[in-house]
Amino acid sequence: MIVRDNIEKVWLIEDNKLIKANKIVSKVDYQGQEFAVIKTERDSHSQEMLIKDNNNEYWKMNIVGIEFEHFINAVLDPTIIESTVYCKNVMERLSKMNLKNFFYDKVKNSRYFNMCELKYISIHYPEIYKKAKMCRETIIQMNRQKSEVDKKRIENEQKAKVEEINNKFEIDVERIKTQIRYNKNVESQELKYYKDSNYENGLTTQNCFLYLAKQYGINIPLATQGFINNRLVDYDFATGNYSYRVTTNKRSSTKIHEYMREIFKGVNDEFEKQVETLKQKLVRVRGKDSKWK
Repeated sequence: MIVRDNIEKVWLIEDNKLIKANKIVSKVDYQGQEFAVIKTERDSHSQEMLIKDNNNEYWKMNIVGIEFEHFINAVLDPTIIESTVYCKNVMERLSKMNLKNFFYDKVKNSRYFNMCELKYISIHYPEIYKKAKMCRETIIQMNRQKSEVDKKRIENEQKAKVEEINNKFEIDVERIKTQIRYNKNVESQELKYYKDSNYENGLTTQNCFLYLAKQYGINIPLATQGFINNRLVDYDFATGNYSYRVTTNKRSSTKIHEYMREIFKGVNDEFEKQVETLKQKLVRVRGKDSKWK
């Protein structure tokens, strides 16, 4: 079996555009049937078999797939049972294929037509072209609508996830601040949240003490940040005692108390401002509402 490589006119879709271009086509003849594929695609596992029309132009319409090299090897060595079965299946499939019936059935069942199929139909079966085009446009519109619905569903799911994570984050932060304000022992833990409540920002994970330090503008050296983030287990704001994970040749931080005191001050200053703001609001309300006079 001789494989011939010839430059041929081929209709195909490239970069989502229908083109007719000169392509090197590899082809063989077997039992009166020509098998042709684009040569540059022969290295892939399977290829799209090109269909040749009466004008000697080839069409890559994504209708018939074939393992070109497998088919050739199967024909050359018919002693391999698996190969013989493959050849037989390919030939049976092609013998049953009728392009006219194939396209008419697609129209009847309102199936999708790609651009290459439509062009072929416009030339060889113009009587069904309008219907085929309508089938394509209807399915594109349906897919577009489905895409919009899916997009909205995904956006709602993302929004719900952000709300769930950030609500938990806010509750955890307030709980930790309350523990600090009442001089409790606070476990070092990771806080997870979405910055600016935006899913696209990605999930941020940050140590609770380092988060508070950043919130209150406390500058902690990198070495101490590393100790807090990687080794600190908990810190008791009543006694100043803390526990940490012991690692080889690693001592505890000598600066930990200084920055924890600043965090404690930041928490209490924030609370006092909140109380003062609330008092001012109550005074304004009492001045307007006669019930408070």
